[in-house]
Amino acid sequence: MDSCAQLYTGWIYVSLVCLLTTSVKAYDEFKLDNAGFGVELMQIYQYDDFDDCRRVYPGFVYCTVQLRLLPDAASALWNSIQKYSASPRHFDRRTIEVGSCLQECSPSFDMTTGNVTAFLYTCLQAKIWSQYQLNSSIVLARCKSAADANATNESWMTVVAGSAFIAWTVGALLLVIWATISDIGNASRVVKKINVSSSVIVRSFSIRRNLSNLIMSDERAELNLGHLNGIRAITMMITLLSHSSIPLIRMPLKNVDQLEAQFDQSWFPLAMAGNTYTVQLFFVIGGLLLVVNVLQQTKESSTVGMPYFMDRVKNRLIRIFPTYMFVILFHSSWYPRLYDGPVGDRFKDHCVKNWWTNLLFVNNYIHPSEP
Repeated sequence: MDSCAQLYTGWIYVSLVCLLTTSVKAYDEFKLDNAGFGVELMQIYQYDDFDDCRRVYPGFVYCTVQLRLLPDAASALWNSIQKYSASPRHFDRRTIEVGSCLQECSPSFDMTTGNVTAFLYTCLQAKIWSQYQLNSSIVLARCKSAADANATNESWMTVVAGSAFIAWTVGALLLVIWATISDIGNASRVVKKINVSSSVIVRSFSIRRNLSNLIMSDERAELNLGHLNGIRAITMMITLLSHSSIPLIRMPLKNVDQLEAQFDQSWFPLAMAGNTYTVQLFFVIGGLLLVVNVLQQTKESSTVGMPYFMDRVKNRLIRIFPTYMFVILFHSSWYPRLYDGPVGDRFKDHCVKNWWTNLLFVNNYIHPSEP
C-alpha cells in the first residue's frame, strides 16, 4: 500500500513538473508573440498637427526629426525590433520620424534665444524613452518657423519659369480657341474634306477636329494596328498607376502595418514581377510600332540618311515638347506653392533651380546628380 502511494505521489509530482515547464514555455512564447505584435504596431511616423501649431503659436517652430534607436542587447523589445526590421518587406522600426511642434514641449520656447538642436534632443529623447525605454539619437532635423512661412525668397530662375509658364498656358489656350472657332466657321461655310478644309495649325489645335479624329477608324488595311496601340495604352496606364502609388511607401503613414500585411500576401511577388513585365511589354510594343512606321515611310526609298533621321527627331519634338515644357515649367514654378508644411519639404526638389537643363535635354550632362 505504501509503495502504491509513493508511486502515485511520484506520478503526481512528475505531472506537476511537466505542467509547470509547459506553462513557462507557453508564457515565454506568449511574451515573444506579444513583443512581435507590439513591434508591428509601432508608430514610426509621429507627427504633431502642423496647422494647430501654426494657429496656436504665432512664433511657432516645427521640426521634422529622424530618430535612430540605439542598440540595447539587454532589451527584449530592441531584439524584437532588430529581428522584425531585418525583413526586406518590413519598414525599419529602428528609425522613427517625428514631427514636433517645439512649443508643445515648452510654450515659452523662443527660437532666437534657444538652441533648437539641444532642445529637440532633450524633448524627443524623453518622448521616445517613455514609449519604448530605449535611448535615441537625432539623425536628421529640418525646421520650419513662422519667419520661414512668411518669407518669399524666390530666385530669379523661379520667376522666369513662372512667367514662361503663364505665357505658354495663355498662348496655348488662345491658340486652341482661335483654331476651334476657325474650324467651325470653315465647316459651316464650305463643305470640304476633313483633312484639307483648313490650315495645319487649325487641324492641329481645333477641338472639333481632334475629337473626331479620336474616334475615327483607320481604313488602311495594311496599317491596321489599332489593337497593338490599345494594348500599349493599357500597359501605359498600368505603369502610371503603379508609379503613382510609390509615394505612399515613402510618405508618413499611420497604418504601416496594414501596408506590410499586403507585402506578405502571396500575390505580392506576382504583382511586383507583373509591373516589371508590363513596362517591358510597353517598350517592346512601342519599338515594334516604331519599326513598322519607319519601314512604311521608307519603303519607297533605297537609303535612309541623316535628313530622314533629323525629320523624325523634329516630328518627335513637335509631339512631346509642348506637353513636356508645360509640366517642367509648372513643377518648377507653381507646384511648390501648392504644398505647405513638413510633408511637402521632405524631398529636395532640384527641378526648381535646374529646370532649364531639362528643357534643353542636357540634364544628363549638366548637374547630373541634381536632375
